[in-house]
Amino acid sequence: MTNFSAPELDALWALVEPAVTIAWTQGRGRKPSISGGKDALFVTLTVLKHFDTWQKHAIDFNIGMSTLEKMVHRGIRTIEPVLYPQLVARVTMAKQMGSGNAFSNYPHALYATDVKFQPAYRPSGRFTEKVYFSAKHKLYGFKVECSVAPPGLAVDVSDHSPGSCSDVTMMLDRLTVHRQMLRKEDTSGPEMGGEPTQFPDMWAVLAVPGTKRHETNVKVG
Repeated sequence: MTNFSAPELDALWALVEPAVTIAWTQGRGRKPSISGGKDALFVTLTVLKHFDTWQKHAIDFNIGMSTLEKMVHRGIRTIEPVLYPQLVARVTMAKQMGSGNAFSNYPHALYATDVKFQPAYRPSGRFTEKVYFSAKHKLYGFKVECSVAPPGLAVDVSDHSPGSCSDVTMMLDRLTVHRQMLRKEDTSGPEMGGEPTQFPDMWAVLAVPGTKRHETNVKVG
């Protein structure tokens, strides 16, 4: 359910156990049916993996929808400061080439970027409704931009944006981040793919359709 094997989940739990145990034993009042820190970590990872509605996950875990939502948000706030500095490292072309993980058809591209839509409850207020309605998906919700490098490693995730925000606009708004991540280092090696480039100091990104039409100062594959 989490896409982690039992040993991998145990290794992850070993990293966050002190922080999660403290967070889950503090406070007064009635405890949720899922009261153990490791169980809460499992539920949080499952929700993040399957990206379904709160109602669906609440049924799966036999827990109140509001309680589940609060627990998952609390879990994310607890584990993120612990896991990020230990597990998240900048992806480089030298590492990708050394491990044989460069794109086979686009070896000059460092990572691929796309936008994911997440349905949400219909917000109140006429103006708010309009902002969060996605004409493309015919639903209310949020969007996040995620960049992934082979063999499937997420190397960057944006803050959420309203559902009405276009995919291209989201990338254009984050060009500074992409320029920094795509910057070539001295150890990156020569340009791959045999294509001339107007960006000699930058690797390419496989981006959302339509990005090439804009003046981005980013090499788009």
